[in-house]
Amino acid sequence: MARAVLAVFLLAVTICTGVLAAEPESTRPFSPKENQADMSRLRDFVYPPGYPDDFIVALENGKVPSEMTVAEFSRLHCGETSRIVLNPCMVRYITPMGPAYYVVTTGERRSFTDAVDATKYFNERMGSAFMELDVEVSALNSFIEDFCTDIEKGLSAREALSTRGDRPRLNHAIAAVNPESKFPFSNLFQWEKCNDCVGIIAVRQETPAQEPRCGNVRKQTVPRVAYFVVDRLTSRGFGTIDEGLKTFGDKVGLK
Repeated sequence: MARAVLAVFLLAVTICTGVLAAEPESTRPFSPKENQADMSRLRDFVYPPGYPDDFIVALENGKVPSEMTVAEFSRLHCGETSRIVLNPCMVRYITPMGPAYYVVTTGERRSFTDAVDATKYFNERMGSAFMELDVEVSALNSFIEDFCTDIEKGLSAREALSTRGDRPRLNHAIAAVNPESKFPFSNLFQWEKCNDCVGIIAVRQETPAQEPRCGNVRKQTVPRVAYFVVDRLTSRGFGTIDEGLKTFGDKVGLK
């Protein structure tokens, strides 16, 4: 299983990190001793910061550690990795002390006991993320325009890149649904600890790709995002965060 999830994730990070895709999946139980290279990459790229090795090994073997909390498991379903959060989300779950809320967004994770505070924070963080993403997309498109202009002037790709410095990154990008994901968001609500969970997750919607600017290099557009509100029995997408948060609030009893 380790090799399967690595192959999917590393495909996304190869351009940024130069890491090679993993080998085909093995059907044998995952052993850290026999798969030290995979274990290192799982720790460094795939699993969220702070996950101990025994958690990673158990999850790779299809077992959720009994001591894992809903908040910790939510990080995987929100697409949090060591490098990025692919799908910012918020989860309401039940504790012995009452309802709790866990918000996972790029660069930050926070717990709340109050629904108003949690939804306000999630809304504000998503607004900030989109403003930052807009700046990042503009910087990347300027980089692509300058690069392609140099190519049209006769420079080689290596020469054009060497004069530009590091390529701008989309640190606040939001991912589309990944059918190959090992921890799809809806699976969280089938877990026995999440019988009463309600979640909202940001998912990028497919949009037409721009025509190549030069070669196969394309400029980016700020993505269109839907917000899916999910519980154990239902899942529904909304075109705006306000619509999504209203439905989330209705489900958690927020007045």
